Amino acid sequence: MELKLLNSARKDLVDPDGEKIRTVLTRLSMSKRRPARAALIHDNGRDFIQFRVKKKDGKNRNCYVQYCENQEDGADSSLYFTEKKTIDQVIKLFQMYAVEDPKWQGEVDWKPFKPKWPLYRGLRSHRQIEILATLFTFGFFAFIGALMLLAMLVAGVGDEGIGIGCVSLFCASLFCFSSVVWLRPGKVGFHWPASHSAGRSSSSSGGDGGGSGCGGGGGGCGGGGE
Repeated sequence: MELKLLNSARKDLVDPDGEKIRTVLTRLSMSKRRPARAALIHDNGRDFIQFRVKKKDGKNRNCYVQYCENQEDGADSSLYFTEKKTIDQVIKLFQMYAVEDPKWQGEVDWKPFKPKWPLYRGLRSHRQIEILATLFTFGFFAFIGALMLLAMLVAGVGDEGIGIGCVSLFCASLFCFSSVVWLRPGKVGFHWPASHSAGRSSSSSGGDGGGSGCGGGGGGCGGGGE
């Protein structure tokens, strides 16, 4: 199995033992910069378990965990999640998953992950959510501006420039609101991507997987969350 440290400059670890998992995840969770994220990829290259730390006021609050199972023929993926877990619980899950302990799923309560339209929370990264929020805010004010200019035209106030401005603002608002479609979330069945700004390098062996966005978070999934 391969342990991917998704927002750390440390190299990925191939077949880490239980003690190595504890040491690495404990240190990762103590990061004062970005919330810790890591994924443990199964030898089949498709299944995985991943987590991210949720912070509040710069302090670790709890952990959000997901795991993914694929059909043997690779035709379908099932994603589950659990929330508000301690880092010790996460470490134990990763340790049991690494040795394929059949009882690892019974350690916590899991819920099926069902992304909700339009934000697909859990499949979009924090960066994507921020971009969407900015575009929606701009789109809202552009739409209000377009309505005000339209009201002026109906009242017979203004000239051709008012009409052009009205159409331009309306088109701008449509573009912003449509971002929920063209700013695509990650796909279920893929672990969150590594943070490009971490300047990290990956080992050449181990599982594969990718996604766009995530949450995590963050993004893309799996589902993050996030």
